[in-house]
Amino acid sequence: MLRLPFTAATLEELPLARIRAHGPEVLFSVFTPGTHLLPHRGVTNARLVGHLPLIVPQDCALKSAVSCINGRRPGGHFDDTYEHEAWNRSGTTRVVLIFDIWNPYLTEAECAAISDLIPAIGDFGKRSRRPTDAAAEAFLSPATALRRGAPARRGRPDASGSLGAPSK
Repeated sequence: MLRLPFTAATLEELPLARIRAHGPEVLFSVFTPGTHLLPHRGVTNARLVGHLPLIVPQDCALKSAVSCINGRRPGGHFDDTYEHEAWNRSGTTRVVLIFDIWNPYLTEAECAAISDLIPAIGDFGKRSRRPTDAAAEAFLSPATALRRGAPARRGRPDASGSLGAPSK
């Protein structure tokens, strides 16, 4: 296991966007030669993406709708809800430390509310039955239906292998 105590301690000093089961995302982005991360967008501007170049050869860049950053410049942060892409057109590996921080325009109360709201939405989704679950259950095999305690479907084989009453 890779241990980086100085990096970990430094990250603890940042306003990382801590959201149970969702963040912060902290990673080393490693692009081998020829890698191109195609244009894409993030899902929320409640957090910004910190971008700290560590090993960056020539011909690497991060391009967003707002600007194009040569990866050799000092790090910063950006709103990834704007379309962006990155590439390594060099012959050597590029490494950047990426991490989620709270958008500095949010108040402490707003950050706390988001930290509570996002996991609560996820918890609710896990507890509630989605309409597609009931529709999918209609197509369970007889063995699966019996394991789940659902009645055998009419017109389909029951546990003994014989058909139930034909469907109308």
